[in-house]
Amino acid sequence: MSSCSDCANYTEKAKGTGECRMAGPVPADRDADRCPVRLFVPKRS
Repeated sequence: MSSCSDCANYTEKAKGTGECRMAGPVPADRDADRCPVRLFVPKRS
């Protein structure tokens, strides 16, 4: 299952935590299904 850290809108700020460009601070391991604004965009390889 994907997590916030797998999203193009996620920027890591510290180990295990970061910030979503759309929703603010989020844990890196939060399930993508729980994306607060349903804007999960997978990072490109």
